[in-house]
Amino acid sequence: MAKGDPGVTTRGRRATPRSKRAAASTKDPELVQLLTPEGERIDSAVGPDGTEYRVDFTDDEYRGLYRDLVLVRKLDAEATALQRQGELGLWASLLGQEAAQVGSGRALRTQDMAFPTYREHGVLYCRGIDPIMPLGLFRGVDQGGWDPNEFKFNMYTIVIGAQTLHATGYAMGVTMDGKTGTDDGEAVIAYFGDGATSQGDVNEAFVWASVFNAPMVFFCQNNQYAISEPLERQTRVPLYQRPPASASPAYGWTATTCSPRTRSPGTRWTTPGSARAPA
Repeated sequence: MAKGDPGVTTRGRRATPRSKRAAASTKDPELVQLLTPEGERIDSAVGPDGTEYRVDFTDDEYRGLYRDLVLVRKLDAEATALQRQGELGLWASLLGQEAAQVGSGRALRTQDMAFPTYREHGVLYCRGIDPIMPLGLFRGVDQGGWDPNEFKFNMYTIVIGAQTLHATGYAMGVTMDGKTGTDDGEAVIAYFGDGATSQGDVNEAFVWASVFNAPMVFFCQNNQYAISEPLERQTRVPLYQRPPASASPAYGWTATTCSPRTRSPGTRWTTPGSARAPA
């Protein structure tokens, strides 16, 4: 499977889930779950708009996904070593987030636009950018080096949560250009972590994306901890329950688990309209 090819397929058929737990999860109008917290695979799940999602890979696709996971983890380990040796001023590790990044990166279409934080090295790789590119940024010799318009992958954002507003503004432009609701329509995805959900920029992005029907996917890679604070000191409800107050049919929300510490039950979203949320 070529790098950057879609890794998740949607089929127009139903399959019987393997357990009562799986069956119950497929009926939850807010939950799209293909793997239980215990690691049990679910054959298929129906989203809130009636779309069926299932993991139906070929052997070559499995090998391609595994190859990408290994490569981005190796890159991360080497870059971490360079930072420890003083060759890089900073390196934001993706350790534990490889699957979330490669999976969502593969699900993006060519025309979709991604807005990363400073650690989405796996998504960068899936968008066809030389994975060595970020090293120049973190060494302080350039400002990133790739063309966001060419690769549909914006520059890394160091300011926590700021990229969600950038993404929402871009998605509003997509709507104004009439590039939604069709097979060749465009969608936008913004990545962030637990701590960013406490930022004003992120909550403003939720509101604006909702009010202006922006084709947005907000992708939270959560491990129950920000850089300096555990989740219980940031919110009194699970992260996936925060956006629905400003929800609209036009944008999706994902809360993707990335660590053994995570107890989030899976990926939850609002009804994805023209935005195609990662399954």
